Amino acid sequence: MSAMVGVVMENRLHLMSDGGVFHARQPGVLIGVMPKVIPIPRLNAAFVARGALVANLLFPMVCEAVRDFDELIGDLGAILDRFDTVMDEAVHMDNELLIGGWSEELGRPRLLFRAMHDGMAGVERGSVYEVAAFTTGDPAALPSDLSTFRASDGVGVLDRARQMEIAGGTAIGGAIYHAEITERGVSPVTCVHRWDDRIGEICGASVPAAA
Repeated sequence: MSAMVGVVMENRLHLMSDGGVFHARQPGVLIGVMPKVIPIPRLNAAFVARGALVANLLFPMVCEAVRDFDELIGDLGAILDRFDTVMDEAVHMDNELLIGGWSEELGRPRLLFRAMHDGMAGVERGSVYEVAAFTTGDPAALPSDLSTFRASDGVGVLDRARQMEIAGGTAIGGAIYHAEITERGVSPVTCVHRWDDRIGEICGASVPAAA
């Protein structure tokens, strides 16, 4: 599982995610740490997938014929149909996508979210929503003025989400990764925070239960 943050600003877009990779049959056991903010090759765009790790490989694959982010948006229905097909062939697991990119047609960034489950209030399974900001944590933890958003704010949001997990562990961990998307392109994905989690152990086992 992943935790995600996306924020649209006037001239840039922030995407953030934790980096924890967890054991499929031992919930909460950390088996690796990796960036999960994934630039889409050849496009001024990136995404974060929540659910099966294989989505990080399959979503770029179904975007291979796309020439730019505006084309991706225009063909998104067909692209997501192909993505769902290859995901179903690979693994049966609910997934979410947070997709961000720079629209040359509009001259601004755009951020879109889709969930393939019914577990979010107000979110219809399979529908695509364009949003100004999104987090799988507490939206109230985001700055009230999004124009002031910095990566450190995203670290706070994700760390707070981690603290709200169960006492026996968390599915948010390892590290936090960040990238910006501007008219010039997708920045390098960088690590902006690390937790003291250990490979092979339950992630955040010392995290207290939420009150």
